[in-house]
Amino acid sequence: MQDGVLVIILAELLVFLLWSMNRGRSDLRFRCWFLGWLLVLVHFISLLWHPAPGVSLLLRQAHIAYLEILAGLCFILSDAAIINSKQRLIRGAVFGTLPALFTVLLILFSPADRWALGFSLVATHSVTFFLVYKYAGKRLQRFVPLMTLCVLFAGWMLGALTVGRSELILASIPAEIFLINALLFLQNYPLKSPGNLATITGFILWACSSFFTIAWRENGSLDTLFPSIIYLPQFLVAIGMTLIVIEEDGAASRELAHEYEVLFNNNPNSLYIYDLRTLRFLSVNSASARMHGYSADEFRGKKLTDIVVGDALPEILDDIRTGQPRSNHRSLHARSDGTLIPLNVTSYNVRFRGRLARISLGEDQTEREQMLSQLIYQADHDLLTGLPNRHRLLQALDRAMTSITPAAPGCAVLILQIDRFEKINENYGHPVGDALLKQVTQLLSSALKPTDAIGRTGGREFTIVLAGILNGADAEGRAQNILELFADPLTIEEHSIEVAMNMGLAVFPEDSDDAVSLWRDAARAQARSRQLGVEGVVRLSRTHSLQAQEDSRIEAVMRRALQYGGFEVYYQPVLDANRKLCAFEALLRLREEDGTMVSPAVCIPIAESTGLIIPLGRWVLREVCRQLKTWQLNGLQVVPIAINVSALQIVLTNFCTDVDVALEEFDLKPSFIHFELTESSVMPRDSLALENMVKLATNGFSFSIDDFGTGFSSLDRLHKLPVSVLKIDRTFVSRMLDQNGTLPIVRTIISMAHALHLGVVAEGVETEEQLQMLAEMGCDQFQGFLFSKPVEAARAAILLSPRELSSGSLNALPGAAAVR
Repeated sequence: MQDGVLVIILAELLVFLLWSMNRGRSDLRFRCWFLGWLLVLVHFISLLWHPAPGVSLLLRQAHIAYLEILAGLCFILSDAAIINSKQRLIRGAVFGTLPALFTVLLILFSPADRWALGFSLVATHSVTFFLVYKYAGKRLQRFVPLMTLCVLFAGWMLGALTVGRSELILASIPAEIFLINALLFLQNYPLKSPGNLATITGFILWACSSFFTIAWRENGSLDTLFPSIIYLPQFLVAIGMTLIVIEEDGAASRELAHEYEVLFNNNPNSLYIYDLRTLRFLSVNSASARMHGYSADEFRGKKLTDIVVGDALPEILDDIRTGQPRSNHRSLHARSDGTLIPLNVTSYNVRFRGRLARISLGEDQTEREQMLSQLIYQADHDLLTGLPNRHRLLQALDRAMTSITPAAPGCAVLILQIDRFEKINENYGHPVGDALLKQVTQLLSSALKPTDAIGRTGGREFTIVLAGILNGADAEGRAQNILELFADPLTIEEHSIEVAMNMGLAVFPEDSDDAVSLWRDAARAQARSRQLGVEGVVRLSRTHSLQAQEDSRIEAVMRRALQYGGFEVYYQPVLDANRKLCAFEALLRLREEDGTMVSPAVCIPIAESTGLIIPLGRWVLREVCRQLKTWQLNGLQVVPIAINVSALQIVLTNFCTDVDVALEEFDLKPSFIHFELTESSVMPRDSLALENMVKLATNGFSFSIDDFGTGFSSLDRLHKLPVSVLKIDRTFVSRMLDQNGTLPIVRTIISMAHALHLGVVAEGVETEEQLQMLAEMGCDQFQGFLFSKPVEAARAAILLSPRELSSGSLNALPGAAAVR
C-alpha cells in the first residue's frame, strides 16, 4: 500500500511536469503524451482498489486493462504521421480502440465462447493490418517491422485461444501496443538520443511487465513478487519522453542561436552589442567593423563613446539610464580615419552572456543623405545651368527687400528672355542651344554684384534680383549694362550667334510695393517688350501696372461669369428707311457681381487676348438661338439676329458644327441667324475663314462685313466672299456732315456695295440729318441711338408684337428724343 501511494505521487509529479512542458506549445504530440500519462495515473490509482472475487473483480481487471490499452494508444496516436492528419487520427482512435476493448470484454466475461473470441481476434487484427498499411504505405522500413510484429502477436493469440489460455490473449493486447510504440519511437527518433533510448527500453520493459503481470495472475502477479521494480518501465518511458522534449528544445535553441549568429555576423548593416555599465563593445559584426574602419578585434576593444560624436551621445546615455528602446534616431559615428558617417540607429536592452547589454542596429545613411541633398539641390536649381529656380530666387528677393538700408533704399527685378531662341535650336540643334544658355549664364553672372542673385526661370528666361539699388535710374543703368553684354555675337562651337534680349524691369519701391507684385510687374514689362519687339529694357509705370491688374481682374470676372452666369445679350434694332424693324444685332454685356456693367470696349479685347472669346462666342450663339425660340413659342414674329463672330472663332474647324448643333437644339432655320465679321478676320488671303463661310452660306446662313472701311480691304477678295451686307463704321457716319468730313467715303461705300449687289447698313445714326443724308444716298438700313439703344430681351420683345410690326415705325421704345 505504501509503495502504491508513492507510485501515485511520482506519477502525479510526472503528469504535472508534462503539463507544464506542454503549456505554450502548439505541438499536438505533447497533448497526446499528457493524455496518455493522465490515463496511466488513473491506472495507478485503480490498482489501490481490491474488491472481493466476482463481478467487481472482473470490472477492476477490465478497468485496469482499458486504462493501460488507452494510454498505449494515446502514445501511438502522437506519431507525427497520424497526429498531423485529421483523417488518420480519427481512424486510428476509433478502429484502434473499439476492437481491442471488445476483445477484453469477451476475455473477462465470456472466456469459454471460443468462436466469438476467435472472430473478435481475427477482426481486431484485420483492422490492425489495415491501419498499419494505411500508416506505412509503401515505406517498407516502416511497414515490414510493424506488420511482422502484428502477425506474430496474431499468431500467438490464436495459439493461446486454441489451448484455452484466454489470460495470455488479455496479456498480449497491451504488450503488443507497447511494442508497437517501441517500434514507432525507434523509427521516428534517433537511437543515439538518450531520451529515445530510455523510451524504447521503457516500452519494451513495460510490454514485458504488463504481459507477465496479467499472465501470471493465477500464480500471484509481479506486483506481489517484485513490488519495488514492477513500475520501473512506466517511469523509464516518462523519463525518456521528458528527455526527448528537453533534447528537442536544446537542439531548437542551438539552431536558433546559430541562426541568430549567422544573421548577426552576415547582416549588411552595422550590428553591435555593448555593456550597459562600461559601454565597452561585447560583440560586433563584420559590417560594423568594416563601416568604422576597424578589424573586428580592434572594434571590440573600443567603447561606445569612442565612435559616437555630436549631440546624439547625451541622448543615448539618457536612454541607457532609463532603459528605453530607441528607434530610428540619427547618430554621427567617427571612423578610424576621423571621417564621420551618419547612421540611423535602433537600440534595445538585452541580456548577453549573463550581463545587461544593449544591441544596436545602424543603417548607413551616407548615400541616402547625399541623394536627399542632391534632390533638394535639383528641386531648387536648374540642372543645365546650375542656377537657382523660381522658388529659390523668390527667397533671394525676400532677402534683398529685407536688407534695404537708407543708403541703398531699393531693389529691382530684371527678367530677360532670349529672342527667337526656338530658331536657334532649329537651325543649330539643341546641343548648341544648351551651350548658348550656359554661356549666357556665365555672362550674366559676371555682371552681378555679390549681393545680387540670378536664376533660370524658364526655358529661355533668366531673372536677376538687383539688390542695393539707389533709385529707378540706377536700376535702368545696371540693366542697360547687362544688355550691352550681348552687343557682340556669341561664339558657340564654330557658330557665331547674334543674341537679342527682351528685358522687363520693375523697381521697388517706385513701381511695386512687395515681392510678389515686383516680380509680376517685371514679367508684365518683359511681356510688353516681347510684344513690341523691343530689343532693350522695358519698364512699366504704376499706371500701366494698375491697368494690367484691372485687366486681370476683369478676366477673372469673365471666367466666373461664364461658369456661374453674369453675361447678358442686349439687342439693338436695325431699321429700313421707313423705320420698320428689319433685324436685331446681338450685343454682349457683362454684369459684375455688384451689378455694375462692364463696357464691351473693355471686356471684348480682354476676351480675345486670353482666348475666352471662343467659349464666350459659343455661349452667345446658343443664347440667341434660345431667345429666338422663346419668342417664337410666345407667338411673336421674329426677325433675323446678327451675331458678331471673332476672327478666332471663324477659323475653328468645329465652328460650323457648333452652329448646326445650336440650331438643331432649338429647331431654328438658318435664315434667322446672320453673322458679322470684321475686315481683318476675312480679308487675308491665307485666312482659314473662307472655307467655313462658304460652308455656312451654302446651308442658308448670311454674312456681313462689320466696320467696313476701317481695315485693309481688297475688292478682289471682297468679291469672292459669300457676303450679303456691308456695314458702314460709325466713325464715318458721325463725321459725315462735317466740313471736309467723310461724306465722299460713305457715298463711295454705298455705291460700291450696290455695284456688287450687296446691302448697306449704316451704324451709329444719331440725328435726323444723318438719316436723311444716308437715305438720299441709297443706304438700305440704319442702326443707332436715333432709334434705340441696345436693350434687354424683354424690351426687344415689345418691338416684335404684331401691333408694332404692323405700324411700320419704331414707337414702342421711348427715349429716341432724348438721344437726339
